[in-house]
Amino acid sequence: VVAADVSKGPTSRDWDHVTVIDIANMEQVAEWRGKVDLDVLAETCLMIALLYNNAVLAPESSGLGAGLIAMLNQTKYWNMYRRRTVDSLAGPTQTIGWDTNRKTKPAMVGLMQKALKDGYVKIRSQKILEEMIAYRSVVKRNPDGHDTESKMSAPPGKNDDACVSMMIANAVAHYCPGSGSEVRAEAV
Repeated sequence: VVAADVSKGPTSRDWDHVTVIDIANMEQVAEWRGKVDLDVLAETCLMIALLYNNAVLAPESSGLGAGLIAMLNQTKYWNMYRRRTVDSLAGPTQTIGWDTNRKTKPAMVGLMQKALKDGYVKIRSQKILEEMIAYRSVVKRNPDGHDTESKMSAPPGKNDDACVSMMIANAVAHYCPGSGSEVRAEAV
C-alpha cells in the first residue's frame, strides 16, 4: 500500500508525506516527504506505486487530495484504492482514495492503536514515530466546562503528516485482500 497525506501546497507549514507498507507482513518499507506542487506529487506517488509492484495507491481525498486524485486518474493507474460506502438514498458508491472525515478518522486512529498495541505493524521511520508520540485528542470545552468538540491532531506547532500517512496505509491495508490483518483474523 502506498498512502499519501497531501499538504496545502509548497508554501504550507505541512508536508506531503507518502508511506509504503507491505501488506503481507504489515511492515513499513519506505517513505517520501517533501513540499511540492500537486503535479509533482502525483508523479512521485505513481512512481513509488509502480516501483513497489503496482501497489494499491491510496491518497487522501479530502482537501487538495481531490486534485491529486484527478491528476492520478489521468494516468489511468489501475490500482487506486476505492472505498465502498452505502448511502440510504443513493445506494452503494465507490470513493477513490482515503477520505478522512468524522467517521473514518476515529476508525483510522483506532486501527493504528490496535496495530501498535498488538505489535503486528512494523514502523521503521523515526519521523512517523516522533509524530505518533505527539498525536493526541484535544477536547474543547465551553465556558460552563462541558465538552463541545474533540479533535485528533498534532499539538500546535507540530506536524502530523507522517503519522496520518502511516495511519491511512494501515487502515487501507486492513481493508485490502491478502493483508497481514486478514491472515491474523483467520487464525483467531
